[in-house]
Amino acid sequence: MAAFLFSIYHRLLLNIPATGLSFALPMTQEDLGDATGMSVVHANRTIRQLRQRNLVSIQDGVVTILDLQGLQKFSALPPIPKRDTTWI
Repeated sequence: MAAFLFSIYHRLLLNIPATGLSFALPMTQEDLGDATGMSVVHANRTIRQLRQRNLVSIQDGVVTILDLQGLQKFSALPPIPKRDTTWI
C-alpha cells in the first residue's frame, strides 16, 4: 500500500511539478485493496498502520503524505531516478 501511494504521488509529481503533498485519490478501501492485491480487511489494516506511523492521512478521497521520506523508506522502493525530459 505504501509503495502504491508513493508511486501514485511520484507519477503525479512528474506531470504536475507544483503538486504539494496532498492529492485527490477517489478510491474506496475496496478499490485500494483491489489495486494492490489485498483483501478489504488487509487494506484497512495497512492504511491504519500507515496512519499510526504518521506517514499518510486519507480522508474524503484526499491523500496527504505526512512524511515523504518515511513513506519511501517504509515502502522499500529503490530511489526513483529523475526522467530526462529535455528532449520534449
